[in-house]
Amino acid sequence: MSWPPTVISVRAPAVDRKRIRAASVELPADAPRAVSHSFSFVFNPEGARALGAELRRQRFTRVWVGEEIAGDDCWHVVGWRTQSLTPRRVANGSRAMVALAREHGGEYDGWSLPPDTKLG
Repeated sequence: MSWPPTVISVRAPAVDRKRIRAASVELPADAPRAVSHSFSFVFNPEGARALGAELRRQRFTRVWVGEEIAGDDCWHVVGWRTQSLTPRRVANGSRAMVALAREHGGEYDGWSLPPDTKLG
């Protein structure tokens, strides 16, 4: 899959629009900021590792891949990148992340702002 994705969307889901408004209190939505994208892989460590490698190829600034501490073969991937939070960017980015997760046999859990990001 090439980056940036060519998926076209004009509206982010309502829950994303609400989160975008909250995040835009200190910075405009089109201002670049650190955003994390999270994924889950049940009984599929190979898929989790492959997705981690793909996110690195796509120049995510940081990528973490690991198994839950319970050792139940539930794996998670988190990738951080700098992006804007415009509704179009969020919708297109989320669709691209869903496609990547499916391609590697996992689920896209969504995006978030790092905990150190101040909102209001």
